[in-house]
Amino acid sequence: MTIDVQNATGVGATVNSITLTANASGTALAPLVMSSDDLKQQNGTNHLEGHATLSTPLAIVYNTPSGSPNLDISISAQITDDRSSQATATGQVTVR
Repeated sequence: MTIDVQNATGVGATVNSITLTANASGTALAPLVMSSDDLKQQNGTNHLEGHATLSTPLAIVYNTPSGSPNLDISISAQITDDRSSQATATGQVTVR
């Protein structure tokens, strides 16, 4: 999968972290946190210019308690724009 953080404004921004929180058949799994350093290593940068997209490829290997592929993932990106305003972008992925 690829996580795309899209900057819809004309102001540049820095992605401070991306957190994935998964739930498999009612069981919460440990969160996966990608830090700004992780994002820089993966993408070469963690900064977005205005109206740009930062795409982070991610492969997840998991086992669910029931053995079925039922997995819900909440995605949260912590962002600070170049004017020091902070925001959180969220999304949801379902694997069946």
